[in-house]
Amino acid sequence: MKKYFIITAILAISIIAIFSCRKSVDPEVNPSQMTNPSNATELKIQSFLNRLNSNLKDEKTYSIDSAIWLTEASLNFTYAIYDSALVYVAIDTSEFSLELDEKNKVSESDLETAYNDMVDSLEAYFDGLTVNIKRVFYCDVIEADVAEGRLNLLMVAAVACGYSSYQWSYFDEDDYWYSILEWGKCNYYQGDGDAAIQLTQAFMSNLCVSDPEVRIWFSDEITIGGIDPYYYNYEPAPRDKRGFWYYGSGTMVNPQCCPPEELEFYMSENGIPYIINDQNPDPEELEFESIIIEGDKMNGIGYWVEAHLMKITYGIKHETIIPAASL
Repeated sequence: MKKYFIITAILAISIIAIFSCRKSVDPEVNPSQMTNPSNATELKIQSFLNRLNSNLKDEKTYSIDSAIWLTEASLNFTYAIYDSALVYVAIDTSEFSLELDEKNKVSESDLETAYNDMVDSLEAYFDGLTVNIKRVFYCDVIEADVAEGRLNLLMVAAVACGYSSYQWSYFDEDDYWYSILEWGKCNYYQGDGDAAIQLTQAFMSNLCVSDPEVRIWFSDEITIGGIDPYYYNYEPAPRDKRGFWYYGSGTMVNPQCCPPEELEFYMSENGIPYIINDQNPDPEELEFESIIIEGDKMNGIGYWVEAHLMKITYGIKHETIIPAASL
């Protein structure tokens, strides 16, 4: 009887030893379940960050979607401060590459290395901005491609610079701005920038107002670039488009001068906000996060085109009482 007891005990210990050496097979995180802006989302991110900082963990793997979601959400949850108190936004893009296993999954150790590299890159860019007031606005992690067993990612970091204590979303009677090329104001008025910059600042300053009790951050970001007003015909508009677009024959001498009533139209619900709503790939889940409007000039044979091309970012909005970490 004693012999059987010893054999049973040895067998039990062996089974425990075998299973303790197995690779972790925790249930795969489903990004669609993590997009609910609630405490559960916050807890998932904190669990991920705690695992990265722990030496007592079994190696696990993540799908490509989960790896992207966790890095992006963790960066924004940790560092991002989203409010309208800004003068301009500085954008940086950096590249990262992770090895994939035979099942196209990322190991936790590789993901930890990539995440730390992203933080280092964000910190280097942040420290390199020679302005006194700055804060991380958002980080967008994007899949560039999957090739030769590697996942290549882009991290787009937006840093808000300066500070504005008021919301500005209208144009005064003397706001005649050159459309592009940062020529400033026209009609003998003085000013810096151009209409594209002024419109960007007008839209960005109309975002959420900072609340000392709550910090807003975004996840699941989707950025759509190169949006051309040419495809948004609207006859009541000053130039028959919902955004600035102008066709000229011959050779361009000066950029167009946009009067305040034209700029006000682009701010109205029938102008650029219409384009923002139309471009949203998932209106039930994603909210407008930011817009960058850039002036562009295209030359053809015997003609030229001036336009404001738009880059719009959408995401899922979250709130937390945890303050952002400093870089």
